Amino acid sequence: RPARPARCSATAADPRTVTYTVTGNRQLFDLVTIIYTDQQGALQTDVNVPLPWTKQVTLDPGVQLSSVTATSVGGQLNCSITDSTGATLAAQNNNTMIANCTR
Repeated sequence: RPARPARCSATAADPRTVTYTVTGNRQLFDLVTIIYTDQQGALQTDVNVPLPWTKQVTLDPGVQLSSVTATSVGGQLNCSITDSTGATLAAQNNNTMIANCTR
């Protein structure tokens, strides 16, 4: 009986995959803006986002920096960057109007 070919597991953790998370409270007319590093290392901006906000990015080979910055007019924001195993790479839990996490 021939051996089955090895299957690539879809759940294998990619060490270059990071998850950005922003949590906190947002006032009714508050505009929460999030700037994050994309897979190519460029900065992307999401405007007027609902909270909690998460985005998973798999960084291209050679991209070392991962960052997320959230700003608001009057909210209390926190951020984190976790790797594909769920380990925290960076976190800020100060409930501030500007939260920045960089790894």
